[in-house]
Amino acid sequence: MFKKNFIRLCSDVGESPSFVCQKVGISSAAFSQWNDKTIPRKVTQQRIADYFGITVDELMEEDAVPSVRVNNGIIGNYNQNNAVSVGATAGIGDIEKEILSICQKLDMKRKNALLTRAYELLDSNN
Repeated sequence: MFKKNFIRLCSDVGESPSFVCQKVGISSAAFSQWNDKTIPRKVTQQRIADYFGITVDELMEEDAVPSVRVNNGIIGNYNQNNAVSVGATAGIGDIEKEILSICQKLDMKRKNALLTRAYELLDSNN
């Protein structure tokens, strides 16, 4: 269940499992050992969940279909309405995917700072 969810989430964001493992500090050897009885430690589960913007519970659910989430632009608002379906991410380019990937790794304070800066950049174009 865990490994299947992890592989699907990687696919949803267009990244290989080995790339995501590298980004969150997990060895490829550890990834290859995961199965239904062997899963990563809690701290590793949390890092993976944070990377995808989901909860550990969603990551671990059997037959779960967790989806990658993005903030909907309301500072501090991070709810089910922020879910992004697989099809919704298909139309974004590499730069947008990289921005989303970076954002997912930030704490809420830095996400708010990034959002504020993004709005400043939009205003400077007008």
